[in-house]
Amino acid sequence: MISITSLIGTRSVSQDISVQIFQIYYTLLTHISLIFRDYQGAIPYIRKFEIEKKKFENYFTPSFRLCMQSNFACIYFGAGQYRQALVWCNDAMSHPPKTRDDVMYVVRVLNLLIHFELGNMIILPSLIRSTQSYLTKIGHSNKFVSILFKYIRLLVRSESKREQSVIFSEFSGALRPILNNKFDNDILDDIDLLGLIRMKVSDAK
Repeated sequence: MISITSLIGTRSVSQDISVQIFQIYYTLLTHISLIFRDYQGAIPYIRKFEIEKKKFENYFTPSFRLCMQSNFACIYFGAGQYRQALVWCNDAMSHPPKTRDDVMYVVRVLNLLIHFELGNMIILPSLIRSTQSYLTKIGHSNKFVSILFKYIRLLVRSESKREQSVIFSEFSGALRPILNNKFDNDILDDIDLLGLIRMKVSDAK
C-alpha cells in the first residue's frame, strides 16, 4: 500500500485519477491504523498528508475531507494528544448541516471525550446536553449512547480520581454486553474508549 502514491505524478495518470489514488491511499491508511490501534505509527503520515494535500485539496470530495478529519482526530485521541485531536474535531464540526451522519456521530462523541480528558468540566454539562440532543436528532440513540451519557455524567460529577476509577470500572462492565453487537459497538472501532477506560482504572491502582 505504501507504494500506491508512487503512481501519482506519472504522465500516464490523469489529475482525476491522481486525486482518487491519493484519497484511497489515505482512507485505507488511516482506517488500518485505527483497526490495529497503531496511533503513533500513523501520526507521521498525517503530517505527510498535510504537506502533500496542497496539490489536490481543491479536488477533494466533502465526504473525504470529513472522513480524514474524523480519522485524524481519532488517531490523535488514541495517541493521547488531546489538543491536537480537538483541532481536527473542530475542523470536522465546522462542516455544514446535512453532512454524513455516521461520521458526525463519531466526531460528536469524540469531542465530548476530548473535553473530558482536557478537564473542561465547566462546559461539559451543556456539551453533554447538546451532544445528546444532536445524536437523538440524527437517529443515533442506541445502547452505546445510553451507556455513554449515563457514565459521562457520573464522571463529571465525581470528586476524586478514586471515585472516577470506580465509575470507569462500572463503565467497562456496562459496555461488555454490547461488544458482540455491531449495531451498538461500531463506534468503538474508531474510538478506543475501552483502551482509555483500562488506562484510567490502571492509573488509579
